[in-house]
Amino acid sequence: MHQRLTAAMTATLVLLVCLPAASDVIQMKNGTLIKGSVESTTDTSVTVKLPSGASVTLPLNKIAPSSVYRLRLAQLDGKDAAGHLTLGDYCLKNGLLAQSRAMYRKAGRIDPTQVATVAMRLTAVDEQHAKALYELAENAYSNALHQQAMEHIKKILAHYPNTTYAPKARSLSQQVLTAMSKPKKLAHKASGQTPKKSATPKGPASKPGGPAPAKPMAPKPIDPSQLKGTLRKLYDAVKKLEALGDKHNALGLKADGKGNVSRAKKNFELAGKYYDEGNKLIRRVPKLTRDRATLALFRILFDQLRHKIVNSLMNAANTMAGERNWRRAAEYVDLALRLDPANRQALKLKQKIEENRIVRKASKVTNTKPIVHGK
Repeated sequence: MHQRLTAAMTATLVLLVCLPAASDVIQMKNGTLIKGSVESTTDTSVTVKLPSGASVTLPLNKIAPSSVYRLRLAQLDGKDAAGHLTLGDYCLKNGLLAQSRAMYRKAGRIDPTQVATVAMRLTAVDEQHAKALYELAENAYSNALHQQAMEHIKKILAHYPNTTYAPKARSLSQQVLTAMSKPKKLAHKASGQTPKKSATPKGPASKPGGPAPAKPMAPKPIDPSQLKGTLRKLYDAVKKLEALGDKHNALGLKADGKGNVSRAKKNFELAGKYYDEGNKLIRRVPKLTRDRATLALFRILFDQLRHKIVNSLMNAANTMAGERNWRRAAEYVDLALRLDPANRQALKLKQKIEENRIVRKASKVTNTKPIVHGK
């Protein structure tokens, strides 16, 4: 059976090596798809050889930004920090925020002297992310989709608390919570619509003259300065732990940019530790108070620290992956996915780790040098 498995894996590798490269598919801004092989690329156009054998030159300003990004990335030197910064700027300008973030971080790893420049550009990416979420929140609020608006606001406060849109999101959250606490009749009256009559419910509440059923009101987070006694001390302790976590996370990114892997990993682990200690303190709050507004305040802080834990874990995972230490990278990714199962960055890195594991396993069977993806 082992011989059959070896033969099958060898045959699979041979087929993968012998297969011709797949044709490129270029998407135009008008939705048209152009299939062919890229022959050459300039700053203003790209020449594609069609399946019929004819060649066509396409202006870059007519091609969808996602396709332009793929074309430029394919021709980009892996050690060209300036090129990665330029491509990141293009992605940021055209709304490809995830791609711009990846390009900036790669530039920082290539040239550690660009740490300050990369930090400024990553701040701009965060600003654009926050802007997009805020616009979605405003649109949801204007359409009375209050729950959706709150979800977008929570993402801004948790993921991008240092952007200019964080204060705007807090202000909008007050408006949303106020709207959520209003009775439906008042909401219909404000919108100029006539409320639909619902069927009379059965039970004591439907009796003439009986009290209307109580409606749950959304908690309105209080200002932290209104906290007193033990709760105030606990809040201050959590914020100090958060500040320590932020400090070590920044030190980890700086060390990673300079290629100091062990120091970067240590700082990322310390950052996660401080964030986790903060969340442990927050878990004491329900035992100290039943006030819904206070609980809402600490819940927002808890979600924010939880996101930062995932972020520090992914920073450590990316550092380990950059050193080809796939086992440790997988450990950090698994921890991140336990806290955030839908994290796209973690899922993408997990897939990359699995692909490299399969390639290395196949290379051991065929005694060939492994082809490491992601270089």
